[in-house]
Amino acid sequence: MKKFSFMALLGVLILILAACTDDSNVEEETTEGEEAASEEGGTLTLAMPSDAVSMDPHGSNDVPSEQIRDTIYEPLLTQDENFEIVPVLAEEYKQIDDTTWEFKLREGVTFHDGSEFNADVVKANIERVKDVAKASPRSFLLDMVSEVNIIDDYTVELVTEYPFAPLANNLTHGAGKMISKDLIDADYQQALDEAGSELSLEEYYELRAEGGDEHEAVANEISSFVGQLVESARWNKLL
Repeated sequence: MKKFSFMALLGVLILILAACTDDSNVEEETTEGEEAASEEGGTLTLAMPSDAVSMDPHGSNDVPSEQIRDTIYEPLLTQDENFEIVPVLAEEYKQIDDTTWEFKLREGVTFHDGSEFNADVVKANIERVKDVAKASPRSFLLDMVSEVNIIDDYTVELVTEYPFAPLANNLTHGAGKMISKDLIDADYQQALDEAGSELSLEEYYELRAEGGDEHEAVANEISSFVGQLVESARWNKLL
């Protein structure tokens, strides 16, 4: 009985002390927190399981690199939280027949170098991923694309070698991220120069479109240099 009375008295005392507590410090801490949240600048430190190895969206297939690239590049399509395919740089798309897909592109988009996003950019990116000179580990995701046809500045048509229903899904992958055509062209030109090739950039593109042994020979010569400018440009932006 004495023990019960003591516990009851202790409970009443705690309630009294709680009622008398001064909350001014709590309010002050909240105010300081709000002020801190409104301040700009500072350093954000991220912990990652391993280092990123490439800032080129067509350059590697590892997760740490892709986590960073997700904050830099955008694709034609992506997946929302429900894994539904939604447009990003493509405003809309449709499958015209078993092997033909049409994409209407978003207008008014510019890259950080000031160049414009349009159908030429989409063609340049997809052809770069598939180019054996680039030797992209992600090329298998778009290998089925046999043609990239520019309908107008903001309409592009992809034709697949055979019916491939998951094409839109594949374009949500990092292989479908877009980089500036100006940067792609400059990177290829540097690769040709470094390899000592006598081909102009336009001649290389024509040779690539034709395919065959001659293209493979030149691709082998420039392969080790393709991507160097893209990598250095992106890493310098991050440093």
